[in-house]
Amino acid sequence: MTLGDLDIATRTIWMEARGESFEGKKAVAHVIINRMNWRPNDRWTCIAQVCLDWLQFSGWREQDPNFKKAQELTFKDSVFLECLHALVEAVREPDFTGGCRHYHAKTVLPKWARFKQPTITIGNHIFYNNID
Repeated sequence: MTLGDLDIATRTIWMEARGESFEGKKAVAHVIINRMNWRPNDRWTCIAQVCLDWLQFSGWREQDPNFKKAQELTFKDSVFLECLHALVEAVREPDFTGGCRHYHAKTVLPKWARFKQPTITIGNHIFYNNID
């Protein structure tokens, strides 16, 4: 994992889970890692590609309100540092999500989640390990 991967993944966690608990931030980090491990050398060859791939994380679309905010983050932001810490811990620990590669907020039900059994719910996110 390069410094660029760390930066992109940390900003992704911030966009997706900055209001979640530390465990919720780590769960999003595990999803990113699981996606990388799911398709190594196929679709994604690095963590940054997982995060920046089209339609994977909406915060990376320029029209998303989080996009500009995420670009302006520095290490002076305590939540940004917590997201980095969550990523580093997720890399070093066993995956407590059970291999989840997908999640969504409790407030929505994407088409891909219909008729699927969630694996775990953490904070405001519902996680799945049975989506192809």
